[in-house]
Amino acid sequence: TNMGQPGPDGWTNSGSIQRCDIDGKNVVTIIEEGTETHTPKQLVIAEKRRKLYWCDREGMRVMRSDLDGRNVETLVRNGDVENAKHRKDYLRWCVGIQVDEEAGFVYWTQKGPPRGGKGKILRCPIDGVDADEEGIEILFDGLPEPIDLCLDLAGGWLYWTDRGEYVFPGVDVIFADCQ
Repeated sequence: TNMGQPGPDGWTNSGSIQRCDIDGKNVVTIIEEGTETHTPKQLVIAEKRRKLYWCDREGMRVMRSDLDGRNVETLVRNGDVENAKHRKDYLRWCVGIQVDEEAGFVYWTQKGPPRGGKGKILRCPIDGVDADEEGIEILFDGLPEPIDLCLDLAGGWLYWTDRGEYVFPGVDVIFADCQ
């Protein structure tokens, strides 16, 4: 992912997504700059569906497309990208993403303000939600600043990185059982 360029009112619609061969050659842009996404972050491939999923941070969206970048869809929208206040609101920012194709869920993080203790981990049906956002579940709330996600489907665990301050006295490791 390429996050694009910041502007005076936050990040602009200048992000892009590229792919390349395993040796780094044959770089191809599949989501062109300025067309579909503001600040794309973590990517995940849903192999069975042949879809690419990502979070668009200041675009405040959970998104997906075909592997070649066609058929871009917004699955969750947390605000209006034309509204500068919305784009600057950390509580609306979607960052990390994972997909459980078997159970039919997309998981993502909303980081919240720096060291704010307002971060969340959520999930929704794999095909997204409608305008009323019915189907979104908050799995964890009040986290320091969750960023990336990783699912261990065989073990039933959800792992995440968190760049916020340590706010869990007496807890050495933070983990979640996803069953």
